[in-house]
Amino acid sequence: MPPSLDFAVQFDLRDRHSGDSLPLQTMRFANFSPAYGRVYNSKKALLADMIEPKDFVINTPWGSTYTSVPELLQMEKGLVSIQVRYGKREEKVTNFTRKELEKALGVTS
Repeated sequence: MPPSLDFAVQFDLRDRHSGDSLPLQTMRFANFSPAYGRVYNSKKALLADMIEPKDFVINTPWGSTYTSVPELLQMEKGLVSIQVRYGKREEKVTNFTRKELEKALGVTS
């Protein structure tokens, strides 16, 4: 029988730019794929639906769920970038930085 792990480890994570403490659950990067069977063949069409906002599947180590980009940006203040798989078989991959998405959404930070 393996030994019990009855201890806690505390980390002091700090944002590189502001120096603010980050909670452990802060998501720095997100992996998205189209929801509801949608297929995108270009980055331009993908971005248009991301800012519309349409739902995408967000894949995390804890599971998958549906969310939109504006909702995710509002909830996850530490988010740096979103990686999106697209194409007929999701064979293409692109990245959008938080700044790119906020600019497309017309949000000032």
